[in-house]
Amino acid sequence: MFKHSLKVLIALLVLAITVISPMATPNSAEASTAESEGIVTSGFANVYRGPGKAYGLTGGTVSKGELVTAYQVSNGWTYIKSNNDYGWVWGDFIKRSSGTGVLTASYANLYKDSYSSSGTKGQITQGTAVSMFETKNGWRHIFVNGEEAWVWGEFVSPANGLGTISASYVNLYKGPGKAYGTDGTATNGTTVTFAGVKNGWRQVFIEGRESWIWDSYITKGTFGNVTEGVITNASFVNIYKSSGKSNGIKGQFNNGQAVMVFQNTNGWSYVQSGNMAGWVWGTYVTAESSTGVIKNTSYANVYKDALSSSGTKGRLDGGTAVAVYENSNGWQHIKSGDLEGWVWGDFVESKMKIASGSDGIVAASASANVYRGPGKSYSTIGSIAKGAEVHTFNLHNGWRFIQSGSIEGWVWGEYVDRLSNITVFLDPGHGDNDPGGMGYGMKEKDLVLDIGLKARNLFGNSPLNVMMTRTADKSEVTSNGTTITTSDSLRLRTGFAKKHTKSGNDIFISLHTNAFNGSAEGGESYYYQSAVNPYSADSKLLAESIQKRLIEYMQLKDRGVDHGNFAVLRENIMPASLIEMGFIDNEGDAKKLKEDYWRLQAAKAVYQGTLDYYERKGFNVNPYKLK
Repeated sequence: MFKHSLKVLIALLVLAITVISPMATPNSAEASTAESEGIVTSGFANVYRGPGKAYGLTGGTVSKGELVTAYQVSNGWTYIKSNNDYGWVWGDFIKRSSGTGVLTASYANLYKDSYSSSGTKGQITQGTAVSMFETKNGWRHIFVNGEEAWVWGEFVSPANGLGTISASYVNLYKGPGKAYGTDGTATNGTTVTFAGVKNGWRQVFIEGRESWIWDSYITKGTFGNVTEGVITNASFVNIYKSSGKSNGIKGQFNNGQAVMVFQNTNGWSYVQSGNMAGWVWGTYVTAESSTGVIKNTSYANVYKDALSSSGTKGRLDGGTAVAVYENSNGWQHIKSGDLEGWVWGDFVESKMKIASGSDGIVAASASANVYRGPGKSYSTIGSIAKGAEVHTFNLHNGWRFIQSGSIEGWVWGEYVDRLSNITVFLDPGHGDNDPGGMGYGMKEKDLVLDIGLKARNLFGNSPLNVMMTRTADKSEVTSNGTTITTSDSLRLRTGFAKKHTKSGNDIFISLHTNAFNGSAEGGESYYYQSAVNPYSADSKLLAESIQKRLIEYMQLKDRGVDHGNFAVLRENIMPASLIEMGFIDNEGDAKKLKEDYWRLQAAKAVYQGTLDYYERKGFNVNPYKLK
């Protein structure tokens, strides 16, 4: 998602987050296949509840180029985790990862396909971490910066794991031998990512910089399955720069804080929570082993330790979803929301986490009853008002397990409107025989398409669905099955959104650049103002949200938000805004629009502005914001 390469360690962590082990997997007649990253190779694929169409749709889809976690295989179907859901996809649509790699060349062009004439998609620099897939004619298929691409295979070296320098200090060399000359030094405990070995010398990356050291100076671990964990046994723990106290403290984690556990070395654990990553003493980290639900009892007490005399910390009602950690003498160490402690094991029933922490709002006509179990035969706990924000978890026979404030239980699934049910329609303006504005050798239609595709990739980090009116030069909107040239398709674009809308929270964003004889500059956004338009207020809110981010990310002059009588706004049946991302014929704006970095910034503005809009509408979007 970023043009400038991240430090290799952090990049590896970001990629690793997508390979979290499932809490459980469905029964299968075939042996399970090892967990790995996968990439979607079809245009889009439906996600089913079981290994066959007869099981029915989960309601989710995955798109070409999307990174997923692939688990077991059954009858040609692959069980996956995507940003939206868990479920089954036809196996031919998923290409499994062959591991994590690191770019060893000083830089490499990213290509659209496995040949140089396919066109470039950008560049990555030395030390950038990538997920690797198949090879073809010497080219390597990779996933990096939020999208899939191809690089020349010799530029990518497999990354074997994390390690630490075990000598008091070591010289770093420019190649696999002293004859190559030194490249600095590293001290005891320094964390490195290591790759290949040659004649006893090991290729390492320290904060994204490639060097070579004598192999015996590294204490090595491997990238195993990434697990979820929780900080325990202390009110807080220090985070160290290396697997030892000698290199200093980076920060602290609090008791009960959820972390991702990447590696264990000599009693230390390498963990991450949010933007903070580092080493903590392993006894302070308890790894999650499964998820569960409090059985259909009235409630279960949560104790401070694995004995009833330790005192209670709270209680959980029947049907409450929990994360399960270690067992001790019949007790289960669990965590639910902010409550972490011990429950008698007979009260915990293992469940597969179908929907991992999606958020939504109650969409019932008035209010929704909350039940202790997935059905009306269970007693009610209470009710949640229409429009209330909820956190959603398991789905069982059409019922959804939710949490809202102090209420946790089951509601009928159709009463919960989740982010994963929402579609964002992206409309790159113009196209085909309509170039739009032109300036400094650029055409508006090309710029906004590139920005739209970049934005779509960013939305892959959220549960929101994306549909585009075009993903190539020609529009994809149709009339009677025939593709219409883009210049004729303004009303058809809104018709395309009308045809595919499924949620009352869907939105439409039209992407453009401006032009005015080179004498104007800056960004501006529009909405359609009308006394009879029920979407005017939300359209204005959407335009304001994206405009604010546009000025922030692209550092443009702020031309503000205004009413615009444009067809794609006037004819729409949902909140809609039109974004003018700079003037293509202004020297300053055009200089930015010509650079891939600034077009990515424009895409970030669209993505973050959209999340801001939904946040102001009551959805919890914090997990999906760019860091």
